[in-house]
Amino acid sequence: MGFFVYNSFMKRPSLLTLTLLLIIAAFIISVALRTNNSSRENYQTAEDLRFDTPIRVGNSFFSVFFATTVTQRARGLSGIKSLTPAQGLLMVFNAEDKWGIWMKDMNFPIDIVWFTTDGTIFYIKENISPQTFPEVFAPPASARYVLELSAGAVKNSNLKIGDLLLY
Repeated sequence: MGFFVYNSFMKRPSLLTLTLLLIIAAFIISVALRTNNSSRENYQTAEDLRFDTPIRVGNSFFSVFFATTVTQRARGLSGIKSLTPAQGLLMVFNAEDKWGIWMKDMNFPIDIVWFTTDGTIFYIKENISPQTFPEVFAPPASARYVLELSAGAVKNSNLKIGDLLLY
């Protein structure tokens, strides 16, 4: 008698065989999904980040990658070679806090924009150089969202305190 139970009268697999096949398929799908998520955790280039989510800040539009996990937020744009003026990384935190940003392993200067829970800009730091590492740039009050843009994007897009983030 083999591992699979086979009903010789009906010439089709038993319920046990179908159940085992479903379990194997579910396992394969879960591994594939886990692999896809981990590849986004371990991104290497700007192309890996897939800046494909549009947001509006004030009157300007950007294509951003949403950093929603601890790993993604800790990594930020570290190791990325560059951004276009219309790209950014939006860090979404579970709660408000004075989220600090540093320039560890950065290859280009950035502008950093902090938002309240309702999406209002309340603090901006412009043209932060990679050479400032290990200095940490933190807002004077608690933020829920932090947007990293290429240096000059704040000025060129005319972003200012009080502008709203929409996504």
